[in-house]
Amino acid sequence: VYAYAQDPVNGNRRPGAVSRYVYGTRTEEIKPDIPPMTPGTPADLPAGHTWVIFKDWPVTCANATTTIYACKDCGMAYVIDKPAGPHSYQVTPMTGLNGVTYNHKICTVCGHEEEEALQQYTYEVVLMNRHRLTDESDVVIYIKTNDPTGNGLVAEWPGRTIYTQYRDYKDVHYLYDAGSTLPHATAHGFQQVNGGYTYTVCLQPGQYQVTIKNIVNGIETVIRTLTLDIYSANDLKEQWIGEQLHVLQGMYSDNKEILTALKKTIAEQYKYMPNIPIDDSGNREIITLLANEGVCTDTKLGTCWTFTELMVRAARQLGLTANPQAAGYALHEYALVDFPDGTQEKYDVPVYQENNRVRPGEWDMMIP
Repeated sequence: VYAYAQDPVNGNRRPGAVSRYVYGTRTEEIKPDIPPMTPGTPADLPAGHTWVIFKDWPVTCANATTTIYACKDCGMAYVIDKPAGPHSYQVTPMTGLNGVTYNHKICTVCGHEEEEALQQYTYEVVLMNRHRLTDESDVVIYIKTNDPTGNGLVAEWPGRTIYTQYRDYKDVHYLYDAGSTLPHATAHGFQQVNGGYTYTVCLQPGQYQVTIKNIVNGIETVIRTLTLDIYSANDLKEQWIGEQLHVLQGMYSDNKEILTALKKTIAEQYKYMPNIPIDDSGNREIITLLANEGVCTDTKLGTCWTFTELMVRAARQLGLTANPQAAGYALHEYALVDFPDGTQEKYDVPVYQENNRVRPGEWDMMIP
């Protein structure tokens, strides 16, 4: 039981002397206006007193408690708050799926349980694209790891449903299941490659966030969160063409001359997609490389269809009627443009397979 003295200045009560001890009194009912001090140690107590611990409640993980200090000379008392302490865990080693080990922890005081993953493998997330990300190209994420199965890898897209793509790039060393012509894939859409896994998606224009996690036995480990800005390939092509026309219109006044000059610019700046022979008749196979993912105006690679598209877009920007025209052989096409004088002009960009023919293996490996 505590006595309180009236403060002569502001009329508030302040702790007074301890008048007597009443055995059996519930100390939890001590008057709440005894000033708290947090965090509390004997060093926080005012000088000029001889402080002793009047009452102390041990801290547990379940409850914050207090210690009451009293001056043995004058009886002034202070209550010092003590926050709840750490858990007292009993740890049991466990083995889960695929031999992954973890600790099951239970507090012997309050019963709190949690699981602690024991990191057996290392993970590194790398965005592999060399060019701007567009809606015409794949986004390829490489998870470099020594995890032999990758079954715990997941990709989370907040608020979105995204579907994975399965690819077989020639500059990526994929790992195949026995007897299969397709690279091994995990349950969550990660394809196994030498040194880890790739995750491939194709996205519409906009900004996205994707978090790569590893989830084993219900324990989530965030590896990395990526922010992806996806551009419109159409917008990038129109922008590039507009920049070229702006320059050429300062040099030529006739639209025929402008388009002829643009055809020359494309032929000088662009190359055909890398290709290899597939038979003795001169037929070629285009080699799909991860290094070349991107819009043509960034990669400066394409086919006759690509170059025809650029010429058609340019003519239409000039206000002319233009369309792609099949050449009638080898799936080749060119741009056919109508002019106000009633004439038609054919614009066939001279970038052909021969200027980028390669032999198998004559390219750098993105993932060797």
